[in-house]
Amino acid sequence: MPFSRERLLLFLLPAALLAVSSTPPHGRSMGIAPPFLAAPTPWADSVFSTLSLDDRIGQLMMVAAYSNKDAKHEAEIEALVRERNIGGLIFFQGGPLRQAHLTNRYHGAARTRPDDGYEARRATDGGTRWRLDHQHRLYRGVRSGLLIETHD
Repeated sequence: MPFSRERLLLFLLPAALLAVSSTPPHGRSMGIAPPFLAAPTPWADSVFSTLSLDDRIGQLMMVAAYSNKDAKHEAEIEALVRERNIGGLIFFQGGPLRQAHLTNRYHGAARTRPDDGYEARRATDGGTRWRLDHQHRLYRGVRSGLLIETHD
């Protein structure tokens, strides 16, 4: 069964888009490393050299944490931090003070300090109030003003 023009176009268009999107940006060839990879990283290298293979794999993991759940959840997260040496925690719900206390607790249990994050929305969508309770609500005008960049 021969290909119709439409079928051929449906096949070739994604292939062409893939080929175009995988080309390097203008001004940089594939053989030149970006500047952040060329800079020396003695501290990171010294920490990385002390980690076992399991610890290195654990550093790739970022685990969801909640400061509004029970003690069982807190113990599970602390066990992951202590035993698996996870690389990060991302807080989704709870309160800012409870999150700060848990962050300090988890950092105290870690062999390698995990990175911290939280899920938040843009200021126009409610900012940190979207996921953390007990946050001040910003009025729409103030939220919009937070988005304006000024260059002096």
